[in-house]
Amino acid sequence: MVLDISLTSAVATGTVVVAAAFMRKSYPYWRRDALGLIKLLSVAKPFRNHIKRNRFMSDLFEQAKKRNPEKACLVFQDRTYSYEEIDRLSNKFANFARNQVKTGDTMAHFMYNEPAFIWTWLGCAKLGVKSAFINYNLRDKSLVHCINLSKANILVIGEGSDLKTAIADVVPQLNNQQLEIWMIGDKPELENDTVTTFRSVNEEIADASENPISSHARHGLPKAARVSHYRLTLASFVLTPFGLQSDDRIYLALPLYHSTAFGMGLGNTFRLGATAVLSSKFSASNFWKVCCKYDITAFFYVGELCRYLVNAPQNQDEKNHKVRLALGNGLRPDVWTQFSDRFKISAICEFYGATDSNFFTANDQIKVVGSIGQYSPFLQKLRGFHIIKYNPESEEPLRDENGRCIQVSQGEPGLLINPINIHIPFDGYVGNKQLTEKKIIRNVFKTDDAYFNTGDLLYMDEDYNLYFYDRVGDTFRWKGENVATTEVAETITRFPGVKEAIVYGVNVPGYDGKAGMAAVILSDQHVNLQEMYSFLSSRLPMYSCPRFIRITKELVITGTYKYTKLDLVKEGFNPDLVSDPLYYFDSLAKSYTLLDHQAFEKIEKKEIRL
Repeated sequence: MVLDISLTSAVATGTVVVAAAFMRKSYPYWRRDALGLIKLLSVAKPFRNHIKRNRFMSDLFEQAKKRNPEKACLVFQDRTYSYEEIDRLSNKFANFARNQVKTGDTMAHFMYNEPAFIWTWLGCAKLGVKSAFINYNLRDKSLVHCINLSKANILVIGEGSDLKTAIADVVPQLNNQQLEIWMIGDKPELENDTVTTFRSVNEEIADASENPISSHARHGLPKAARVSHYRLTLASFVLTPFGLQSDDRIYLALPLYHSTAFGMGLGNTFRLGATAVLSSKFSASNFWKVCCKYDITAFFYVGELCRYLVNAPQNQDEKNHKVRLALGNGLRPDVWTQFSDRFKISAICEFYGATDSNFFTANDQIKVVGSIGQYSPFLQKLRGFHIIKYNPESEEPLRDENGRCIQVSQGEPGLLINPINIHIPFDGYVGNKQLTEKKIIRNVFKTDDAYFNTGDLLYMDEDYNLYFYDRVGDTFRWKGENVATTEVAETITRFPGVKEAIVYGVNVPGYDGKAGMAAVILSDQHVNLQEMYSFLSSRLPMYSCPRFIRITKELVITGTYKYTKLDLVKEGFNPDLVSDPLYYFDSLAKSYTLLDHQAFEKIEKKEIRL
């Protein structure tokens, strides 16, 4: 029998076409799911291989150094540091510190963005010493709380006399009175006598050995630290599908104490053996000038950074840069298109996650503006996350008659939760079991199951694109930072004449996140608003200072003695809706200034900046 090749080929081709058509009709997402799984494997396989060999983010740096020791690792203020040079500096620091710390100890880092931030951390990692990054905006009680919580044996302070002064002011309040305080950089001439007791370690580090630290030095790393290194390493791999390359020059203008800049930014730099260009602080006016000067090809953002850039005056540098990729989170849809079109950014990788979260997602469909990922029913089931109904007044998930949580309908905002199990752990918080337990929702869909409460409201559209909607609870986001309402309220009540205060976030047109607003009950009839401005701005990070003050006579509480904020949030700072006196954060007058209808209109038109 003679086989008709052409007929057989035609039949085979027809079968494939019919099968593909059937798949498209019965399950139209199969092609997208297949691509998604391929991208997932591109992250999971190399990451697991790395972890199986007991290697972490510091080992990614070591590998990059071995591949190309003379390549530029870091550029800072016109000075280029090769991988070899960063390695030598970290070895010197580790050899200096090794006789004063042991594996499992904690060293706190209180620094602006500078090269020493990187090589002190790397030196600690080589010794198996945990690093606690302290937000350099913190002052007063917040600063004390974070240092005490870290249980650090040593605190390293970077360049900047204001950082030294901030620490000197709180030394008497620290739990560990034996805490050693090391100064990197020039020793400032300050009036505070406490500063003179700080140890300037520059010369000692310079005289230390450059000999490499054996990997055995960090064996026996405690479980808590290994989980931390695990997460940092994961952050170094999760962006694998998004096109970063070894010849990229990655601009890090965000603070290194943020997981976005450190874990994502530096982590991916080390994984690829790329070059990081570091700025001490973000500047909208200089951003594109830096990008042109240093041939930047990619940068990391938070949404507010992009908004600042869009609102800045046009300049020639924004048209001459080589940036092709922006990666970050919080880029709102109203800014996304303006940002992409004006600055000709060909690819935007918007991701979602948090330092404490066990859930991460990213938008690999570049054209879906505002999306943080795309999940068909199959991929949702594979990932295991759910969006459930949430009661904003009780601040608890809604449950059915059987006590189980209720999933939202498509397009409806709800609370994002993610399963907790041996494959998807939740690390919790250092020294605070109660706070850890608060982030876990139990008996969600069946007895004894457990889910991580992200504290965020999300929704999914008809095409299964996932979008961030809002934050819930006692935290909101402003200027790219998380603001804890209880901390701000507690600080306000310490101001003379304030009896009670509650803090909440309100929407302001043209701004990302929510601006802080405080409803305040006074014990005195009059309060000096200029002094209140000075009091709060000296004790809180600038992003935490309430942008609006509402002087009221009573606050509504629930039966469980919780303040009710829902109506306050709805009324916002609109004088048409609020009969109480309103004031706004006036940075020009250095005071809280009366918010009348004229001021309200200027704020909405951005003639008054917050």
